[in-house]
Amino acid sequence: MPRPNRPRSVFAEDNLARRIAVEREARGWSIDGLAKRMTEAGCPMTGSAIFKIEKGQPRRRIVFDEAIAFSQVFGTPLFELSVPPEFAEQQELTRLLVAYQEAVNDIYDARLAHADALSSLLGFLGESPVGLASFMELVDTPDGDGDRPLSVADLQTLLEHITADPEGLPKGHRQRLEADMAERSQEDDHGEH
Repeated sequence: MPRPNRPRSVFAEDNLARRIAVEREARGWSIDGLAKRMTEAGCPMTGSAIFKIEKGQPRRRIVFDEAIAFSQVFGTPLFELSVPPEFAEQQELTRLLVAYQEAVNDIYDARLAHADALSSLLGFLGESPVGLASFMELVDTPDGDGDRPLSVADLQTLLEHITADPEGLPKGHRQRLEADMAERSQEDDHGEH
């Protein structure tokens, strides 16, 4: 008498079958609708084959090509489809947390890039009276939407940097910067109400 096979300790195929049902239902697809999508993805299947995968006793086995096609049709990595449905929400939470952290990192990188760009600008303006005069013209000229190239905070930083050496600021520029900051502050106050 042949010895029976040892039971499998990993139930990924069972999880996949359960996830197929969950993913299909979450999208509002019928069994036949999923079968049609599988066929269009290059893996011909009938509705009865999918029914047997989802609800058969015993379940119909899923071959590797079918598993890959399910992954493509659902737009979900195969590994994620092999996770039990009860853990799918945790995976979504993990995905959202990772996306949030990436966004925070992007903000941090943008702030660093902003600080580096402003530092370079300030260094250039501090060394070049001609550059400062050209810059003042740009600051005073709004774009087509009425927006100005620098925020009030940027102008304040610029003013502090340039006026650290009173000899480095051409006559009248400090007053123009201060007036521009006051005007922008008033615009900001009116825009918030």
